[in-house]
Amino acid sequence: MTALVDEVADVLTMTRYEPVLFALFRRGKAVWTDLDGLCAEAGVARPPGQRRITVAWLDDPDATPGYVLVMFICPAEIQSFFGVYNRARLLRS
Repeated sequence: MTALVDEVADVLTMTRYEPVLFALFRRGKAVWTDLDGLCAEAGVARPPGQRRITVAWLDDPDATPGYVLVMFICPAEIQSFFGVYNRARLLRS
């Protein structure tokens, strides 16, 4: 499970994955999308690992302006991971 957490953390924190998140945010809220497809669309190598991961986003539950909740699901491992992300900062850059 640690490797899966690392993959998700990389997507949420590393600058090189910002195009992947930008592609996700263009899809609109609550649209589940395969991480591999987002990486391919963004022209970014997928984080290491062979797991199928789907991802979607929603408004931040605390209604913090500009922030969203990014949700990752790995069906094979029956695991989910969530992270709060500053979408407004990304869209301004």
